[in-house]
Amino acid sequence: MRLRAVLLVFLFLSLSLRAHEARNEHVVLQLQWLPQFQFAGYYVAKEKGFYADAGLDVEIRVMKPETDVEQEVLSGRAQYGTGRTSLLVKYESGAPLVAMAAIFQSSPMMLLVREDSGIRTIKDLRGKRVMMTSDVQTAASVQAMLRNAGMKEEDLVLIDHTFDPLSLEQNETDAMAAYSSNEPYVLAQRGIKTFAIDPKVSGFDFYNDILFTSQAELKQYPERVKRFYEASLKGWRYAFAHIDETGEMLFEKYNIQHKSLDALRFEGEALKTYALKDDTPLGDLSIERLKAIYQAYMLLGYIKGSRDIGAFVYHPERLRLTAEEQAWLGQHPILRVGVDPVWPPIEFMSRKGVYGGVSYGFMRRVAEKLGVRIEAAPKKSWQEVDEALNARELDVAAAIMAVPERHAYMNFTRPYLTLPMVIIGGESFQYVGDLTVLKGKRVAVVKDDAADIFLKRDFPQIQRIQTKNLPDALRMVAFGRADVAVDALAVASYVIAKEGLNNLRIVGQTPYDYEIAMGIRSDWPELQALMQRAIDSIGDEEREAIYRQWVPTVYKHQFDYALLWKILGVLAVIALLFGYKYIRLDELVRRRTRELTELNATLNERVEEAVGENRDKERLMIQQAKMATIGEMIESIAHQWRQPLNVMGIGIANLDLKRQLGKVDDEEVDRLIDIVHRQVDYMSQTIDDFRNFFKKDKQLETVRLRPLVDEVLGLVIPALEQKKIDVEVNVPERIEAELYPNELKQVILNLVSNAKDVLLQHGPEAKKIRITGEERNGDVLLFIADNGGGVPEEIMEKIFDPYFTTKFESQGTGIGLYMSKIITEKNLKGQIAVENRDGGAEFVIRLPKRQKRA
Repeated sequence: MRLRAVLLVFLFLSLSLRAHEARNEHVVLQLQWLPQFQFAGYYVAKEKGFYADAGLDVEIRVMKPETDVEQEVLSGRAQYGTGRTSLLVKYESGAPLVAMAAIFQSSPMMLLVREDSGIRTIKDLRGKRVMMTSDVQTAASVQAMLRNAGMKEEDLVLIDHTFDPLSLEQNETDAMAAYSSNEPYVLAQRGIKTFAIDPKVSGFDFYNDILFTSQAELKQYPERVKRFYEASLKGWRYAFAHIDETGEMLFEKYNIQHKSLDALRFEGEALKTYALKDDTPLGDLSIERLKAIYQAYMLLGYIKGSRDIGAFVYHPERLRLTAEEQAWLGQHPILRVGVDPVWPPIEFMSRKGVYGGVSYGFMRRVAEKLGVRIEAAPKKSWQEVDEALNARELDVAAAIMAVPERHAYMNFTRPYLTLPMVIIGGESFQYVGDLTVLKGKRVAVVKDDAADIFLKRDFPQIQRIQTKNLPDALRMVAFGRADVAVDALAVASYVIAKEGLNNLRIVGQTPYDYEIAMGIRSDWPELQALMQRAIDSIGDEEREAIYRQWVPTVYKHQFDYALLWKILGVLAVIALLFGYKYIRLDELVRRRTRELTELNATLNERVEEAVGENRDKERLMIQQAKMATIGEMIESIAHQWRQPLNVMGIGIANLDLKRQLGKVDDEEVDRLIDIVHRQVDYMSQTIDDFRNFFKKDKQLETVRLRPLVDEVLGLVIPALEQKKIDVEVNVPERIEAELYPNELKQVILNLVSNAKDVLLQHGPEAKKIRITGEERNGDVLLFIADNGGGVPEEIMEKIFDPYFTTKFESQGTGIGLYMSKIITEKNLKGQIAVENRDGGAEFVIRLPKRQKRA
C-alpha cells in the first residue's frame, strides 16, 4: 500500500514537471561557433534555470561548416543567433535583423599565424592560405585592416575553417581566424608559439559576438524577446562572476572540443576583459559606435548607407510601437501632467516647483518606455488641477481615481496602486467600525478628492469640511476644528510624521480604497492605450522599488536608558571640569590679554601677509581648475577626433587600392573629397569650440541659456555617450539672463563633469544627467541633477570647501565645486546650492535676470 502511494506521488510529480516544461516556450539559439567560454552566458542561463524562470525552453545549437547563422534566424528555424558586425551588411541588403546586445565591447578576434612562419603583417598574407568563416570574411575589422594595407580578400587564398586550432600546427593553413582567448592558449600548451595579426593594433576596434533576432520575432513576440534578453544577460553576469564554476560546467557537459579545464578558465578570464570595459554596461550597443562601423562598411563599398541604424538596435526599455503609434507620439512629444501639489508621498511639488513622489516614479518610467517627455504644470491645489484637466489645459493626471464624475472628460488606465482609505482622529476618539457612526460629526476631506466624492454620494448625513489639501485637513483635526479626517493610509501616515501631529492616529477603516490610475484627456484615446501598455510592462519588482523609494519603512525604537546614564555621566564630568576651569579663568584671561596686546602691534603686517597668501592660493586654485577643465575637454576632443580620423584613413586607403587597380572614377573621388571635407569641418569646429570656451569675458552679455547649455554639452557629450550616460535637457528657449557667458559655461562644465565622475563610481546601470531651467520671481534657475545616489548627509556642508574631494587623489582635485561657488557668487552675483532628490544630487544655480548697476 505504501509502495503504491509512493509510486502515485512520483507519477504526480513527473506529470507536474512535464506540464511545467510544456508551458515553457521552446526557442532555438544558433551559435556562430562551437561550445566554449565564448558562449558561456547562454549555457549558464540554461543550466541555472534563468531561461526556465523566464518561461523559456532554450535549445542551443552549435555551428556546423554549412551553417548560415543569419539565415537560420531569418527562416525561423532559430529565433536567436550570435554574430559579428557583418550583420550590418545583411541588414543593409534588406534582411530584417535586430541586434540585441554586444557581449564583447572589444573584439578578441584576430588572425593567428605560427611565430616561425615569418608572417608579421597583413601584407605578408598575400597569396597565403587563410582559414575564415564567411562572417569573418565580411567583418568590418578584417576588411578595414585589409583595405588599409591596400589588399582585398581576393589577395588571400581562403579555405574552409576546420574549427580545429591544431590545423595551424599541422601546416594545413598559414593563418586562421581565431580568438585571443582560445587558440593561442591551446597551441601554447603544445609548445607551438604563435603571432597575432590584430585589427585593434591598426585602430579597428569593433564589437563582437552580437546577440540578434529577427524583426518578425520581435514584432510577434516582444515580451519573449525581452525575457530571452534579460535571462541571457543574467547568465553572462553569473558566468563572469563565477568563472571557475562556469568552466567546470562547460568542461563536464559541453566540451566537444576536448578543452582542458585550465584552458576554459583562461578563456573566461580573457573574455571578461573584452566584455566588461570602462564601466560600460554588459551587452551595451551604442548607436554612435554602430554608425562608425556602418560608415566603415560604406567606405569599403559593401553598403550604400541607405538604412536607418536606429531600427537595427533593440531597445529593451521601450515599447515596440507601430508606425502609426510612433507618428502619433511624434506629434505629441511632450505630455503636460497635472500633479496634486500637496499629496505626499504619492505626489507633490517641492518648494522649487519640482515634481516628486510615487506617481512621478511611475510617470517617468511610462515616459521612458514611450520615448516622450513630461512637464509637470504648477498648480496651487488639486481643485485647480481637476479644472485644468476638464478644460484640457493638461493632458494627463498621474495619480487619479476613475470616479464616474470624471469620465465625461477623461479616460483612465487600470489602477497601478491601491491604498486603503482610513479615518484619522485624535487620541481620545473611539474606534470607528462603520462610517454611519460619523453622522453629525465634522469630517475634514480634500475638496473634490475621492474621499469627498464618496462621502457626499453615499453618506450625505455626514458633515464634510472641505480643505485645499490633506495637511490642512489633518491640522483641523489636531487643533479640534474637525472631529476626524478621511484619506489614504500611506499619505496620512506620511503627513502626520512630517508635520509632527503626534496627537493623531488611525481610528478606523472605510469600505473604500484609493485605486490610483492615470487619467488621459478623453480626446486622446491613442495615448490611453499606449500608457496602459507602458504600465503593464513595469514588473512587480520595479513597482515595489518605485513605491519604496518614496514610502520608506519606518521603525519605532524603545527608549535607551543605558544611553541616558552615559549622558548623565558625561554631564557630571563636564561639571567637575567646569569647576576646575573656573579657578584658572582669571589667570587665563590675563595671559590672553597680553597675547592680544602683542598681536595688535603687528596686526597690519600680518593681515597684508595673509591677504597675499590668500590671493596666491586663489590664483593657484583658479589655475588648477582651469587645467582640470582643459584635461576634461582634451579627453573629449580626442574621443571626437578618433572616429573622423579612422573614417578618412579607411577612405584614403580604399581610394589608393582602387587607383592601383585602375578603377578610380570621378564619382569615387568626389565622394571621398566630400567625406573628408565634412570630417575636417567637424574637427575644425571642435577646435573653435575649445578655443572660444576659454576666451575671457570682458563685459556682461544678455544670453539665452539653452544655446549656452548646448554649447557646453557639445564639447563633452561624446565622452558621456561613451560611458553610457544619458543627458536630458529641458531648458526653454525663452529663458535669458545678463551674465558673463564663459563664466557660466565653466560652472556648468564643472557640475556636469562632477556628475559624470559620481555616476561612474556609484551610478546605477541606467546613468542619467538632467539639466532643466526656469524663471522665478525675477531670477533664472538652472538645475543640474544626476541619479548617482546623492551626497552623503555627513559631507553635504563640505562639498563646496576648497580641496575637499571624495575621489581618489589621482582622480579629483577638490576645487571644481569650490570654483563653481566662487564664480557663481562673486562673478555672476548668484547663488549655488545642492540637495538630494530622486536618488541623486541636484545642484541649483540661481542667477539674477538683470545685473544691478553700481
